Amino acid sequence: MKFLTYECQLRAETDPTVIETLTRKGWIEVPQPQYDPNTQICIWENCQWVIKPLIIPVPDQIAFWAFRVQLKFINKFDDVQNLIDSLQQPDQTVVSTQWEYGNFLKRNDFLTYLIINNNIVTSDEMDDIFRQAEILSLTIQ
Repeated sequence: MKFLTYECQLRAETDPTVIETLTRKGWIEVPQPQYDPNTQICIWENCQWVIKPLIIPVPDQIAFWAFRVQLKFINKFDDVQNLIDSLQQPDQTVVSTQWEYGNFLKRNDFLTYLIINNNIVTSDEMDDIFRQAEILSLTIQ
C-alpha cells in the first residue's frame, strides 16, 4: 500500500496503475514514518504524518494474580498486605479473603480505593497497574 497526498488530502492505494495516474496528476507519495504499532499510532494530521502514543484503556477488571504480580514488580505488595492486616473487622475478613482467594479485581472495588486512599499508589498509578496486569494476563494464558 502506498500513501499519496494532494492539497493535504491523503489517499491509500495498492493498484500500480492508479498510483501512476495519480502521480501524473500531481499526487505525491508520502510514506509513513517508522513507528511501533504496539505502542504508537501514526495518523495524517495537518498535512503531515504524526506519531502519537497508543492509549490503552483502563480495564474494568483484571485477574487478581496479575494484580498481585504488578504490585510485586513495583515493590508495593508488602504495603498492601500490611494495609489489609491493619483493617478493622469485618473489613479485614472481607478484604483479606478477597486478597487471598479472589479471581478478579474490579477497578472500582473497595480494595482499590483503600490502596489509593492510603497513599500506597495514586489513582493514575492504579490505572497503570490495571493496564499492565491486563497485558500480562493476555500474554500468559
